[in-house]
Amino acid sequence: SVSVISLPNDADTGIPSNDFARGEAGYNLLFAIDPNDDKTIYAGGIDLFKSNNGGEDWAQISKWSNNNNLRDLDVSLVHADQHGLAFSSSSRMVFGNDGGVYFSNDAGSTISTRNLGYNTLQFYTIGVAPAAAFNGDYFLAGAQDNGTQLFENLAAGVDGTIDVSGGNGATSFFDQDGTDKYFIVNYVYNQLIQLYDFNTSEYRTINEEDECNVDFINTAAKSKCIQSYNGMSNVKVTDLDLRDDNTVFASHLWKRCFFSSIYKLSCIRK
Repeated sequence: SVSVISLPNDADTGIPSNDFARGEAGYNLLFAIDPNDDKTIYAGGIDLFKSNNGGEDWAQISKWSNNNNLRDLDVSLVHADQHGLAFSSSSRMVFGNDGGVYFSNDAGSTISTRNLGYNTLQFYTIGVAPAAAFNGDYFLAGAQDNGTQLFENLAAGVDGTIDVSGGNGATSFFDQDGTDKYFIVNYVYNQLIQLYDFNTSEYRTINEEDECNVDFINTAAKSKCIQSYNGMSNVKVTDLDLRDDNTVFASHLWKRCFFSSIYKLSCIRK
């Protein structure tokens, strides 16, 4: 016979109680049964869960961050998006997720990373800094679920980059005119776009929202916009200039500008 079991309920308030994979089950979903006890089940979506009674009840055994209710949850900090589980015994096992390999020697009570020297990053985009502005080789790369990584004159090997933006790293690039030293980092769906100024060591938030109106990894570029302010019109903005307090950034795949609050802008695609 087949019976419906209960679903795990993630303590993260951003994950629905009826969808522990947060709409990503086609990508990050695992179920595994203890090889010596068919009542012990492991499940994974964003986080990991365990049931000792065939799925009637679930206990959360990992958390991907310390935001909202996860802050007070006393379980192991494990990278998000679970994909696989392999048993050595009922107590020894390894988990695979977007952060690489994690190991438990006590049936999931404690879970720790096993990624020393192991490169798990997959990059969506790479930005190259102009030699005229930077001394040496500078690269910026948006990684799948592992932030945006900054390469500063690195030797060969792993573990040398700087994580300059968290979550999913999307389209990232440096200013290319060789005069201003800054880069742009972008989260998925253009939900968070930030500029980092090397001269001031400060970030500026260009756009922040919860909507998903564009591609998951949205190509970004400087774009011509028409500026309308205090009766002025048809003023073309074609560059991102740190010397101007009213920084303008646009995605050429989305008819929208990200702008200082005192301006109203409409975009035209190049």
